[in-house]
Amino acid sequence: MGEAFDRQPSVFPEAVRNLTRLGDETGTMDRMLHEAADHIERVMTLKADSKQALIYPTFVFTAIFGAAALWLYYVVPNLGSLFKQFNIKLPPLTIAVVATSDWVRQNGFLVLALMIGALLSAVFGWYGSYKFRLGVYRVLHAMPVAKRLMLASAMAFFSEYFSLLLRAGVDVVRSLTVLEGITRDLHYKDKLATVRMYVERGDRISSAMRRVGGFPPMMLRIIGVGEESGTLSEQLIYIAGEYRKRLSRVVATLSEILKPLVIFVAGALLAVFVAALVLPVYDLIGQTMSVRR
Repeated sequence: MGEAFDRQPSVFPEAVRNLTRLGDETGTMDRMLHEAADHIERVMTLKADSKQALIYPTFVFTAIFGAAALWLYYVVPNLGSLFKQFNIKLPPLTIAVVATSDWVRQNGFLVLALMIGALLSAVFGWYGSYKFRLGVYRVLHAMPVAKRLMLASAMAFFSEYFSLLLRAGVDVVRSLTVLEGITRDLHYKDKLATVRMYVERGDRISSAMRRVGGFPPMMLRIIGVGEESGTLSEQLIYIAGEYRKRLSRVVATLSEILKPLVIFVAGALLAVFVAALVLPVYDLIGQTMSVRR
């Protein structure tokens, strides 16, 4: 079965293939497949939690700014021309909104073309340039909120896979090599390569991570305890569970913060449009009433 799985690397992750090979050699295929199933479920949960923090705000803010663009491009110009026909004295807020609408109508297609060009450039850069992807990951790891998400996700992923490989009987250097190959976070991919180099020279894992930097102190202490006591895989399981909890807490906190933020942004935009367009209407009504009198 291990050889069959090896023929389908695009379907079965390397950690799962290692487990099936170990199951073939030791005659414990049922236990190894159970370990693989549990591992895949935890990894999928990690990925789902990470995406959940990004999908909701992206969708909502896209809808809000799309509606604002529709108002600026279609609704405001029609009302603006109506105000000019009646020669209404416009308040500063309305003048600013109408000027913004005129600019959007004149340069909207150019802005849209630039946005599409930037998006296509980002996509081609992401898939075609290692340096571009590395730069994106480094920027994300430098941003306050994204840094917490990226760190929790990366440490949970690293600990989960490392523990699984060690329990499957893979040696430390080979495990670090596998981790280096399957880690998508390029910020930590380079760090794992350096850690592996130090371990190959005889350093302990915790010492190598400390020299490289970027790994949380708590993780270094727990890994050091695991190396001294011979319980490294068990300690890695604890670390993975701890960072999965942290990731879930960060995602839940972000969701709670984004809900009022979205309401505030949507309410502020609505208030600006309503104030800019309703105030001249009241002025027009006042002028009409004065004429009738």
